[in-house]
Amino acid sequence: MDQPIVLRNKRKDLLALYAKRRTLDPFRSPYTLVHRRIFLKVLLAAIALVACSLIWESASWLSVLAAIFLLGALGLLINAFARVFRMRSSVHRWAKESEDGGEGSLQIQQDGFILRHKGSEFITRWEAVKRVELHEDYAVIVAHDERMYTKASMTPEQFEYLCDVLRDKVLRSGEPTAGPVVEA
Repeated sequence: MDQPIVLRNKRKDLLALYAKRRTLDPFRSPYTLVHRRIFLKVLLAAIALVACSLIWESASWLSVLAAIFLLGALGLLINAFARVFRMRSSVHRWAKESEDGGEGSLQIQQDGFILRHKGSEFITRWEAVKRVELHEDYAVIVAHDERMYTKASMTPEQFEYLCDVLRDKVLRSGEPTAGPVVEA
């Protein structure tokens, strides 16, 4: 392609990708799902232990054991929620910085591609690409760093062209250094 692909990142488009995967919602995130289930099971076990200690008055130590387990599970749950909130704030910061950085351009060449963004130029050869992930809304290219190119930041034709080039250059190159194309 002679013309470079103009990249216009919008904060709402970048955040929509994460909202679609539900990783930033603490109540729907897969990061907190396991800890919520553990907490509920420990809560049920604690209720059973307290009930046993009430039935057998000499087993009051079961209430103490239930409280210790419950506090431990609550600590794990709070830690999982805090992790999601930290992730959420870093993603919001990254999306804001991407939008404030202005337009960028991606020039695809025979031996690699050039990304121009914020006055900097990043040149990557096809041999340096370790992994490519192609999704319906975005593409990820991992070389010396990981870069995400959203479908919303370019025209649909340019996104299809980018995906076709990535399939052709990385998947069919036959070189051992070229990584796999993962289509999800």
